[in-house]
Amino acid sequence: MSLANAKQSQLLCKLARLLSGNLLNSEDKQYIIEILNTPLDDPYRITNTVLAKVLRQEGFDISSRTIDRHKNQECTCYRKVNK
Repeated sequence: MSLANAKQSQLLCKLARLLSGNLLNSEDKQYIIEILNTPLDDPYRITNTVLAKVLRQEGFDISSRTIDRHKNQECTCYRKVNK
């Protein structure tokens, strides 16, 4: 990994690193993105807590709070230093 890639990776939160990395196949990434983009009023929406639980069961260190922060643009991905 180059220094530039390492620095860019540090600017991403755990969820963004998971989605931009190669640990998931493209279908799984797309499915997670669809879950994240589901409107709150959708009765079939998968909650952040359930998504985090499934990701942890698959071996990924992602909490529901990590997902909350990313969805609310409060994670490291959206800090002013990254813009």
